[in-house]
Amino acid sequence: KDALESVAPRCAALLAGMLRDGDVEVRRLAALNLGFIGRAARTHVEALRALLEDPEPKVAEAARHALGALTPRG
Repeated sequence: KDALESVAPRCAALLAGMLRDGDVEVRRLAALNLGFIGRAARTHVEALRALLEDPEPKVAEAARHALGALTPRG
């Protein structure tokens, strides 16, 4: 677990950069995986929120899913 936590911020940063990719599947998978990374990806919530307006519905849905995983429920 410690090894995973040490690379998670770098992985999150790489995935966040992919949110602007021209390929729909790259954006979709980057968003989903940011949600799976968890706490280390919380610094990229604004980039995910921007994807809620993506013209591709499956990208916007992936962003919604990731945001649901990253934002605390209260």
